[in-house]
Amino acid sequence: MPNRYHSINHPARGFTMVELLVVISIISVLGGILIPAVNMARDSARKLECMSNLRQVGMVMQVYADDNAGLAPLVYAAGYKQSSYWFHNASGVWLDAGMIYNDGLVENAAIFFCSLNSRTKHTFNSSANPWPPVGGGVKSRSGYAFRPVVSINNWGYLEAPLPQLGSYSKQVIAADICDKPGKVLDEGHGDGVSAVWGDGHTTGISYSSFKDALSAIPDSSQSSAHNDKVDAVWEAFDATLE
Repeated sequence: MPNRYHSINHPARGFTMVELLVVISIISVLGGILIPAVNMARDSARKLECMSNLRQVGMVMQVYADDNAGLAPLVYAAGYKQSSYWFHNASGVWLDAGMIYNDGLVENAAIFFCSLNSRTKHTFNSSANPWPPVGGGVKSRSGYAFRPVVSINNWGYLEAPLPQLGSYSKQVIAADICDKPGKVLDEGHGDGVSAVWGDGHTTGISYSSFKDALSAIPDSSQSSAHNDKVDAVWEAFDATLE
């Protein structure tokens, strides 16, 4: 009796060119949707980290003030208000964040840096900004700018007494680097800055809030001639207080 069941070997069927193109198109569309979303989520996380860092900066600033008769290390280097982000200058003088660190108030100096800042000179422990400060004429920079109130020269002498922190409770005392437009738009958050106020609270400040003031400062150089313009940027920050 003949076997009614026959084994038929069907050849394996692969993807056609059209099917492959459809799959590739779907992957491309998904990538176009997901990659920007992932980047936005990453940047949002970094902004939160930046805000957390500045909150800690505000706290240690208060501790410094408590230990020093209410004084705050709000200084700028050698007469240039654009230079208010130094840790340690070429002459070995501690400035701004460095004055706090040198007092032993901070174990992890990374709180003085924003991970969104792409400029290696303002990145923690980078090739252009090694940590700890190496001395020998090498400068060390913070990733945040401090409100430039009192000038300090290259040998550590103040041109006036340090200000009282309590006088700045309704003013910004530190923020992302903001001495030139490019450092905000191209190397920082892009859409604004994070800031800590004298009373310790932190906020995000949109670029539109200080665009006019910052745009008055040329990207090309630092100069004491720009001091009034730098003050205008910090005053624009203060004007955002709700």
